[in-house]
Amino acid sequence: MIADWLWEISPASFKTGNKEKIERDVYKLYQSWEVNIENFRQHAFKVRRQKFPQFANSNALYLLGKERGFSKFKSETEEEFRNRVINTIPWYKKAGTVKGIKEILALYGFENVKITPVLQTDPNRWAEFRVEADVRNGISEEKFSLISELLPKIKPTHEVLEKLIIYLTSDFKQNRATAALSGHDMTVYPYQVKEIQTNFGDYRAIGYQAVHTTTIYPHQAA
Repeated sequence: MIADWLWEISPASFKTGNKEKIERDVYKLYQSWEVNIENFRQHAFKVRRQKFPQFANSNALYLLGKERGFSKFKSETEEEFRNRVINTIPWYKKAGTVKGIKEILALYGFENVKITPVLQTDPNRWAEFRVEADVRNGISEEKFSLISELLPKIKPTHEVLEKLIIYLTSDFKQNRATAALSGHDMTVYPYQVKEIQTNFGDYRAIGYQAVHTTTIYPHQAA
């Protein structure tokens, strides 16, 4: 108990005399302080925990990131940002290297990352690079925005991103269809190569279905 602890560290003059400890006014005062001191102690522990990104609340985490030179990306989740703040030193060490860029993108769900200097195909463009990455089971607008914000922060300072190519990898069954556009109407048919003929440009699309939502990504055939 806090009252007993205060009594133990009290000057000897407080303890002289024939009265029992619990009968002394100073001990009774310690007992009345006990609740407030315990509340203060708990609050102090809570405040102290905010200095650790593992335990910090949203506001404290933002300040900790700011101290380390980080700002939360618009499309970054709080837990992704928390992980970045926790791993500040490894993050700075990885950024700017091919190996580091791959590892960082992997933390955000981008797999099989390939980084190609444009110099390999065009000797006149020595300061550009191309990034190709797989995204499993579709990519959301938020995820695309995230990688667009992320790459400028982790690329080599002297290089410019020439192109970002995202490949969609699917674990589920893929269905194909062909569509005919007439005025304001679009008719979708099951994919039948021989039975459906067109005399206009051939356009293809990749569809990603998640529960009740189907997202179509356009792809013009070469």
